[in-house]
Amino acid sequence: IYIDVADLNADAVFDNIDIGVAAKDASKGPGMKGGGEQANPFGFAQQADKATLSDVKQTAWATTAGTFKLSGLKMSVSTGVKECY
Repeated sequence: IYIDVADLNADAVFDNIDIGVAAKDASKGPGMKGGGEQANPFGFAQQADKATLSDVKQTAWATTAGTFKLSGLKMSVSTGVKECY
């Protein structure tokens, strides 16, 4: 899973985790989509062979995953700033 996130709250289990990797050097997972996007040169990442997240609440610009299961998903559109959880 790749998450460009400002805030994330979840119960999480990571297998074989690397914490504090320079964002541009992250090598596991799907990474950023093409089209000229570049990692923040001052950004950092964590990466793992496997991540299991439950009870997720996030404020994110992007989420990309090979498999992404959303049980009980509810979505709505509204005006103004309203977080997605």
